[in-house]
Amino acid sequence: MKIFISHSSNDAAYGRALVNLLTGVGVDHESIVFTSDAAYGIPVGKNIFDWLKEQIADRPFVIFLLSSDYYSSIACLNEMGAAWIVENQHTAIFTPIFQLDDARFRNGALDPREIGFYINDEDRVTEFIDSLRSNFTITDKQAVISRKRREFLDSIGSISPKDSVAGEARGAEVVSPHKQEQSGKAALEGLQVPDPSSSVSEFEHQFIFGLLCRDEEHSTKVSETYLATLAPEDLDAIGEWDSFCELNKLKWTEHGDLSRLSTLGDEYGENSSVHEHVARGYLHFDDFEKAKSHFRIAIKYTEDRSKKLGLLGDLAEISQELVSTEEVSEILQEMRDLVKGPEDEELLLAKLTNLSDWYKDDVLKAAMLERELAIDPTDTSKRFDLAYLYSQTGKEALSMFHYEKIPANQRNGMTWNNLGVAYRHFSIKGKSINAFRKAEEKGETLAMSNLAYELMGSGFLPEAEEILRKAQSNSIYHDNVASALVRLKEIPGKERAAHEDKLKGVTSKSQFLSHVGEHLWLQAPNITSDTMSDSDCELIIRIEGDLFFASGSFQRKAPPLGNSLSGTIIREKDETYTVEYRGRFIGKVVIGERTKKKEGSGPTVSTLLGISETTQKFIIVMPEGDKEVRGMVGNDLSVFSLASKEI
Repeated sequence: MKIFISHSSNDAAYGRALVNLLTGVGVDHESIVFTSDAAYGIPVGKNIFDWLKEQIADRPFVIFLLSSDYYSSIACLNEMGAAWIVENQHTAIFTPIFQLDDARFRNGALDPREIGFYINDEDRVTEFIDSLRSNFTITDKQAVISRKRREFLDSIGSISPKDSVAGEARGAEVVSPHKQEQSGKAALEGLQVPDPSSSVSEFEHQFIFGLLCRDEEHSTKVSETYLATLAPEDLDAIGEWDSFCELNKLKWTEHGDLSRLSTLGDEYGENSSVHEHVARGYLHFDDFEKAKSHFRIAIKYTEDRSKKLGLLGDLAEISQELVSTEEVSEILQEMRDLVKGPEDEELLLAKLTNLSDWYKDDVLKAAMLERELAIDPTDTSKRFDLAYLYSQTGKEALSMFHYEKIPANQRNGMTWNNLGVAYRHFSIKGKSINAFRKAEEKGETLAMSNLAYELMGSGFLPEAEEILRKAQSNSIYHDNVASALVRLKEIPGKERAAHEDKLKGVTSKSQFLSHVGEHLWLQAPNITSDTMSDSDCELIIRIEGDLFFASGSFQRKAPPLGNSLSGTIIREKDETYTVEYRGRFIGKVVIGERTKKKEGSGPTVSTLLGISETTQKFIIVMPEGDKEVRGMVGNDLSVFSLASKEI
């Protein structure tokens, strides 16, 4: 589940404070949708209306950040329409100067009888944090919660109306919070019946807008105007419109009729869009079996491959909800068969990421993201997600590699901060401080604290140079000033060398994981080879369903032992080691663990992390018919040779 902060761009400062509070008490940043910050908002080049509809497919928890500006912003109401938020879990939070007797609030889409709270009410903020535990992971450390709550309330108290205005509005005219008569007029002007020459999406938009504003008369006029543009014989278009309207009345009003929507499915038996609307109607009431039935009809009667992939993805999510593992596998096979090019593959991979119960391994998540970026390298949002995933799983070099791939002019405060953390991990202090400075310029408070620690560690090079130059201006200065300046000039060169050293091999690993992502979704291979050779020995392959086993052994000369009494050398017999691979197929990829153990060594010794010293994760890509395949054991890339026994 995600948290969607619905807000006016004029209230962005309050929204940022909420984001800091949520992440501070434990909510994962990937679970937050906040459109005023690129790290939590809309990827570059995406349409806001379409993107928001995609993001809220899992019914997010919605925070309505209400103010006079919220109700005067057409963009906010449009955002609500795109989000399909009816009957989602939600809460209303009021900005400090919001008036509860505002007629637009009393008569709007939100039920004023549901209790909200003012953003600066400490007791209610505490209750709000506690209420999140039912859906999100919140820290149990009360000291952390108390500190984050105090920081939050302090930041709210420091915000004035002019501070809260964002630098860039989302398409709406900025209205002064002190001119409410203009705000009301702006809201009324948002309800407009489209011109007959307008696109279908504009009619859909205005129909939903009317329902949101509880002005069903407006929605009726919109519907009549659109239907008047259709010829009487254009039955499919009429059915698609009627089912669209009935579905949204179900979602937004008390007058929707599920039986009427179902009847439209009977009347338009071979219309894919009508059956999709019927399916979503049943899905709205969690009637999964009927939803599945109509999704199947919608899939059958569409020739649009992308639409089929999308509908099959929806069907897979329902099957996952019903814990129908075998059914999910069958649907994925149908999706694989539809992939004809990179665009189809990208859509398939995007759908796979929603199947959280299907692909839980972080390596597989990374591989899918790497593959998606190989298809579309310009998707900075996915690249941020991938870099963050690598940082969370201890792959700091790959994290730094991808953060650096985000163009400097597209890096927000969080990106600069995380890049600074990556540099600091490798003790590249000059670059680290510069990144924190960039984040500080963008108002990222976490980076400010990181920068403070760096300054305390005496690693801030520009300040050091400024101090040294100032010392040089004195006619009598100590010889150490000159030697310190020489040392200062040496640091950038050493940091460049350290930077290049840490990135050695990273490009190859990134390319390999993209190779993994390319083969994850493909049909499992028909392995005809009997043996596999790795860096130690030849192993016998055994396959049982989707399980993969390979085992073998080798000998190594034991080091000689000296007898201190006689002065003689004692030669031990050769040591025998066994090697075993145990894993499972996902597509044409095998993932599992490799164990190497010396015979007669007794129980395997474990480290503090609980992982056997001789056990490593492995991942191998096995394309059909290849005799040499690529893989990774631990953090090292490997090549494996496959062979069949001679008859």
